[in-house]
Amino acid sequence: MAIMYENDLNVAAFAAMIATDGELLGYIKLDHILKRKNSWNENEREAKESDMDILKRFIAERRPHCIVVGAADRAAIHLREDLQSVVQDLVQDQEFPKIGVHFMDDNLSKVYAASSRAERDFREFPVVLRQAVSLARRMQVRKYDMKCFVMSYFSFS
Repeated sequence: MAIMYENDLNVAAFAAMIATDGELLGYIKLDHILKRKNSWNENEREAKESDMDILKRFIAERRPHCIVVGAADRAAIHLREDLQSVVQDLVQDQEFPKIGVHFMDDNLSKVYAASSRAERDFREFPVVLRQAVSLARRMQVRKYDMKCFVMSYFSFS
């Protein structure tokens, strides 16, 4: 699963879940995920909590093996902390397996999202969602590459 956002509070963030073959299984739109939990504005606080609840349900239902956050700017640090908190809550409350929340450079995802292939494959999706799909696919490839490396390292042929 990957989460991508723009450095603009008026642009929604998206979380995308992909299958083992890279196909998009589902996504959610998170309009207020970048807002502060301790905002003085009660509406912002409630909107943030609502997005966090939606995200928690999405993670609990889809059960990703890991979560990756596009490292666009400093806001990624706060988003990662929020996600780690959600995962920790799930681990304690629902016997959910502990999964990692990682950063990944988002530059290649931005290139993919602007490509003609992404436009053709995901015509109706916003650019940020295309970036999230690209991040999730890249994370999956990295996990596969690492698994192949470990398998080849420990093979005794």
